[in-house]
Amino acid sequence: MTKTTLEDLRGQLTDCDDEIIKLIALRQSLVNKIGRCKRDTGRPTRDYRRETIVFENARRAAQCYGVDPDVAHAVLARLIRYSLSRQENLRAQALAQGVGRRALIIGGLGKMGRWFAGFLENQQYSVELADPGQSPSRFANHGDWKALDLHGYDLILVATPLDTTRQTLLALAEVQPRGIVMDIASVKSPLKPAYARLLARGCKVVGIHPMFGPDARLLADKHLLVVDTGCESAKTMAMELFAPTMVRVVSMDLAQHDRQIAWLLGLSHALNICFLTALAASGRRASELADSSSTTFEAQLEIATGVARESAALYFEIQHANPYNSTAIAALQQAIGTLGETLAKHDREAFIALMHGARDYLAEHAQAKSRHKQTAT
Repeated sequence: MTKTTLEDLRGQLTDCDDEIIKLIALRQSLVNKIGRCKRDTGRPTRDYRRETIVFENARRAAQCYGVDPDVAHAVLARLIRYSLSRQENLRAQALAQGVGRRALIIGGLGKMGRWFAGFLENQQYSVELADPGQSPSRFANHGDWKALDLHGYDLILVATPLDTTRQTLLALAEVQPRGIVMDIASVKSPLKPAYARLLARGCKVVGIHPMFGPDARLLADKHLLVVDTGCESAKTMAMELFAPTMVRVVSMDLAQHDRQIAWLLGLSHALNICFLTALAASGRRASELADSSSTTFEAQLEIATGVARESAALYFEIQHANPYNSTAIAALQQAIGTLGETLAKHDREAFIALMHGARDYLAEHAQAKSRHKQTAT
């Protein structure tokens, strides 16, 4: 009787992996056909009820085959996200909103500039860049936008640091381009005079704020903030630009935007910066903590690491340039003070009340997300 060797078993495992990949390819082919059917019948790309059924079926099948249901759920979740991303891209390509239109991205070699270049290209815009950087790009880069005739562009997207964006918008007002002028700055208050100048010169301008980073491949469950600058046609165009995607578009005025950002970005960034600053000043070596780390610590460290790796100049702008950010920072300081005072007094009931209050707040957040899903289905 021939003995099965380790290499034999590994060969069988390789064959099994190949079959898994083939099945994924088959599944993706079916997903593409489903996507076409949805587009032809006007159905939305995402169906949360169907996803629930898929997950329930996967967990039942996993139990029958002796597989951990959580593993089956995780695999299907990853496949669904990949499928949704493909359907989102194919829908944008099919609608082809950019056919015959030219787009110029000022600051197109930055991370978000590159993201928007690909996003607009997918909608069949003719995309060009104006960035003094020397990084390679498949898009034509003119370097200095001031040397261009801007009247030939249907969309001019400004994807530069905040102060550069302000100066660029003011300079664009003097040129008076015919196309829509759009910026993606994280704070809008410093741009208010520039918006006013553009509008006074008869230009169409809108501010948007993608609440996602340049690594985003799927926009489902993500938000795009559209800031009303007083130009209805530009605001409508911004919303239509993202209509093929599953991003949740939220329209608001300038002051409301910056108030929200103070909590959504200002507070969360500050919390993670303080977390890392406290660790750095603790006298504990990072390697020492890593050797005995907990899951909670690792989860927080992962989020904080993402913040630390971003542009320090950009994050300073988010903290410093937002006139409403001081309120969020003061709330953080007060919360830390309250926690410290509660522990110093050995007040068990007050501590429990803090945690229960946090849970009540989270329950409301979960309910809001559930309502969004029901609305989208």
